[in-house]
Formats: sequence, structure tokens, C-alpha cells
Amino acid sequence: PDLNLGPSDPMFCSMGWEDGNLFVCVDHPGMHGLARYSALDDVLSVAPVPCGGVVTWRGGLVSAQYMSWGPPDSLDHFTSFDDALDGVGETWPWGTPGTRMTAHGDILYSAWHAASEIDVQALPTGDAVRTIHLEGYDTWILGMSVTDDGLLVLNATWPEGRVAIFDEATGAWIRDVTPSGSVGPLACFVGP
Repeated sequence: PDLNLGPSDPMFCSMGWEDGNLFVCVDHPGMHGLARYSALDDVLSVAPVPCGGVVTWRGGLVSAQYMSWGPPDSLDHFTSFDDALDGVGETWPWGTPGTRMTAHGDILYSAWHAASEIDVQALPTGDAVRTIHLEGYDTWILGMSVTDDGLLVLNATWPEGRVAIFDEATGAWIRDVTPSGSVGPLACFVGP
């Protein structure tokens, strides 16, 4: 509770979650790069690698690399957080200008910070799969997640005060949820 891992820049709005570890990009005084916070051990580690967004994929991490202001220049793949600490990974070209991203299976979903559509690409090739056109949505995306049961969840709590839920296959709007508190990046799952 005494550590703010929230984004200092509204562009950093994706996260990874795996085995009790939260992965986020941080850019605070004295702390820049890809952060891992272990909720089980209460330990924070930061890999000093360029990071503008991160998702977990196949037990490793995929992060958007920003070398200049504007769209990401590439994606970095690290097979583990230890590889990120050592700066050992692969760099992949990235064909879409998305600052918001999430992964589900071997699919990467990405969008610009305010959007009416989501670009869908195959991992690790980056090949375009399709574009999801969002029914009645054209606003900020402060977090994005896809669930096992086919829901695409977008955080639009600023400025609209809602989390919007869509059908992942069609982009059809299903419903909105109004959170009682602040929401940022999302990692959603199907409940009991």
C-alpha cells in the first residue's frame, strides 16, 4: 500500500499477471523500466529496459518498446523476468500503433489510447488477424483484457466512468459496469 505502481503517464495502461506476480511499466524518479511486484513475497524488482506496455505470454513477457514519442517501434520478448533483468530478449517489429495491449493465447490485442477499434495480431509473427470494430465505443482505453469465455473488457472510467464489456468475436456491446473506485490496467478472469 505504500508503493505507487500506478502509471505516471497515461500511456502506460497495460499489465501482466502470472503466478502471483504483477508486471507493469514504470517511469517514476529513480525507477524506470519493466517492474515485477510479487504479491506473495512483497518484493519489487525493476528491469531497466524500455517499456511502454507489457503483457504476459507463454510464461514470459512481451513489452512495447518506445524509443521516441509516438507509436511503439517494436515489441520485446523475454522468456522470463530474469532475462529482462539481464537485458536478454528478442526484438520483434510491430505493425500497429497501439499503446494499449493485452494477450490471450497466441493473440495480441492492441489499440491507440482512444479508439473505436482493436487490432488483433498473431504472436509471435505479428501477422494481422482482424480488426474488432467496437459497437458504440470511441473513447479512452485505460486498460484492456480478454477472458476465456470470449469477453473483451475495456476501461473507460476516464472520462466516462465505466468499464465496457464487448463480445470479443464481433465487437458487439454487451453491458457496462460502473466501478466504485479508480481502475487502471485490467486483468480479467471468469469467476465461479
